[in-house]
Amino acid sequence: MAANSDNGKTLYTLIFCGIMAAAAVFLVYLGISSLRLQKACTCEVTAEFMGYSKDVRSSGTGSRSVWYYPTFRYGYGGNVYETEVAHNTYHRDMEVGDEVKIYIDPDSPESIIDPADKTVKAFMIIEFTAAVLMTAEAVWLLTDLRSGQQGKC
Repeated sequence: MAANSDNGKTLYTLIFCGIMAAAAVFLVYLGISSLRLQKACTCEVTAEFMGYSKDVRSSGTGSRSVWYYPTFRYGYGGNVYETEVAHNTYHRDMEVGDEVKIYIDPDSPESIIDPADKTVKAFMIIEFTAAVLMTAEAVWLLTDLRSGQQGKC
């Protein structure tokens, strides 16, 4: 009976560690994507704030969250772009028609960063930190699992 219990614990620990590893890889991917966007958006342009698109999300428990995505219109290279920021924002203090400075990727002018939105850097730090902590937890669990099985026949 104890052997089956140990096998079950081993299986659940391995599944859990696999999920943690997959989540850590996904978080690193998100962090790297944010970092690449930060590095690529080097060209400052003046943009007109066009408004917010609103995304209302509901959970199974009945709670709701509202996410806002600012949209800007700007000119670059003889073209006019109207682009929604990829990251949601909580600050909603701009009025339609306000002129603001944004940064665009000169190689892909549809990629933009709103420098007033500090959540992008905060989320990038959180993503990398969570990935490190999840990896450390998985390594610790696997090490603990391995050391617990070494003394058994």
